[in-house]
Amino acid sequence: MDTHPAAPLLQVENLHKSFGDHVVLAGIGLVVERGSVFTVLGLSGTGKSVFLKCLAGVLRPDSGEIRFDGHILKDSNPAGHREFRKRCSFLFQNNALFDSLTALENVALPLEQTTDLPD
Repeated sequence: MDTHPAAPLLQVENLHKSFGDHVVLAGIGLVVERGSVFTVLGLSGTGKSVFLKCLAGVLRPDSGEIRFDGHILKDSNPAGHREFRKRCSFLFQNNALFDSLTALENVALPLEQTTDLPD
């Protein structure tokens, strides 16, 4: 019998991101257990979007480590990024939907591109 608990689904350790002299993320850490729900909350300009963009691979953190389902998400591990993109979505703020598609088509698009689900 395996007595080791399952690894967290998402684990972030000591994440840092700056833009020039402006420090946005300074040592952020997070553990999300499998089956749980979490929210990122904060005032405007506190780094929520930068944090989520680092998770999604849109921005590269200056340092720190992000693990998703046991895979380290970094440029030298494309398999980890592929697995993350198959199972997670990212919607940008402000006009990121395709205006030529309906709401349903916008929601379905990533599923069509990353899964073998039937129409």
